[in-house]
Amino acid sequence: MNTNSYWNMEGIEENQEIGFKSLEELKKQSTYEDWDFERVWSIKENEDTPTLKPEKYFWDDGYWQWYTKKFDYIKIYKDNITFGSHSELCNNFLYKEYQHDGEITFSFTIDDTQANYAQKLDGAGIIFNSKKENGKISGYMLLVMQDKVNLYRVEDIDVETFGTESGMTTIEQYAGSPIASVEKETLKKQAFTVITSPTKVIVIDEEYKEILNVDLDYSKHVGESFGLVTTSKDRTDSSSNTVIFSDFFADPKGYIKKYRTGTKRPLKEAVIGVFKENGEPLLGNDGEQIKLKTGEDGRVVIPTLDYGIYQYKEIEAPEGYVLNSTMYKFTVN
Repeated sequence: MNTNSYWNMEGIEENQEIGFKSLEELKKQSTYEDWDFERVWSIKENEDTPTLKPEKYFWDDGYWQWYTKKFDYIKIYKDNITFGSHSELCNNFLYKEYQHDGEITFSFTIDDTQANYAQKLDGAGIIFNSKKENGKISGYMLLVMQDKVNLYRVEDIDVETFGTESGMTTIEQYAGSPIASVEKETLKKQAFTVITSPTKVIVIDEEYKEILNVDLDYSKHVGESFGLVTTSKDRTDSSSNTVIFSDFFADPKGYIKKYRTGTKRPLKEAVIGVFKENGEPLLGNDGEQIKLKTGEDGRVVIPTLDYGIYQYKEIEAPEGYVLNSTMYKFTVN
């Protein structure tokens, strides 16, 4: 609670000036002793007097971090995640802090049949290859729009203000034009599989048809965190607007990367064997040991494995190189 209050002294007689400030002083944050400008108040220094920050909620449920304008704008019930309400849908998102350099396959069904694209909804989809630092998010957003699926690159979106500004604010005012786009049917419940890595994103529709295949600039890769998001155009409109995600699943696959000894230069065509914790070779469905060969970037993708501790080592060296038979452990959890 603020115990210090201030008034504009313009038009006030001099003997009433105690406790009053000039309009210029009222536009400076330093005037307001003990006011909470971190959570409650905001001010445009030298332009305006303080205003209350927009109402929003943030909490961490142990898996998702929730960012929403009102607590009931995101609901999770069994395998359904509902964004919006009967009267409003804003720029809300669920965010998962994640650090594991590798491929992640996302699968989900999105139902936008109750969405109002004409006045409210801008798009709904996933955040991926993302990082949150100093209250700002960068990465990629794949959004299901009214008649398209668009891929955007976002830089330093402020989580404090994202989705709380009044009036019309589309994702393109944050991110610019999409870096890739494909048409889709309007207002239809649809399933998608999205395969992401630091250098590529592939989108597959419910008919198992590849609809997007986009190379990503590795120099812009900032992280592996991900989430679900809705973006809204007009947050003053009161029409009904709801988007439902169901059967959401994120399946991460790690990388093993092979370098030339003593360097950070990737080594291709090295064969990596995968082993159980006790040192026994790990067998594939064909009954043969799982063997993985490094590509141009020196990487191999670890296949989907049950939770547990595993090991790997180089079992065949590229021509002209000495075999490194050191065994390394890794954990799937």
